[in-house]
Amino acid sequence: MGTIVFVGAIAKELEIRKKEAKTIFLSVVDIIVRGIVEDGYVKVDELGTFKVKEKVKPVRDIHRGVSLGKKKFKSISFKPAREFKEAVVGG
Repeated sequence: MGTIVFVGAIAKELEIRKKEAKTIFLSVVDIIVRGIVEDGYVKVDELGTFKVKEKVKPVRDIHRGVSLGKKKFKSISFKPAREFKEAVVGG
């Protein structure tokens, strides 16, 4: 499901205009992003938890085979809530 279909489903469910539904959708996404940036995680009870994980990866010079140290990077993980997982994959 793409954003346009998702916004249309919100509009139909709440019986509002698509423009209003798009504003709601973008606000929710913005709040989730800001929460992850500020707090490192966002937990939505019926959906799951979005979390920033910091990882360390060794860096090597592939031509010389020499270790160049380690590089830190961040990734975002998502752990679905039990209800969400059961609804999607059964349970």
